[in-house]
Amino acid sequence: MSVADWEYESWFIASVESIAASVNSDAAIEAPQNIESIRDPKGWLRRNVLMRKYKPRRDQASFSECIDVPLARRRSQSFNRFCREIERLLTT
Repeated sequence: MSVADWEYESWFIASVESIAASVNSDAAIEAPQNIESIRDPKGWLRRNVLMRKYKPRRDQASFSECIDVPLARRRSQSFNRFCREIERLLTT
């Protein structure tokens, strides 16, 4: 079972405001309407938030710590599905 529909980084876009704040981005940024339709989430992060090359080994851990979970759950079906599965595993 795959938990992310496309790429893990799509979940960062679902909480892009908190990610932007973590990198001190001055950009007033909002998540796009259909996050999981973005075919290059790494490139989207680079162009819209980082203004530098996105590097998973450098960026994923710190971005994961910054995710606004309730916001990401509302915006991303796959993230919400992931959270529900974790909740199910923890309660069985």
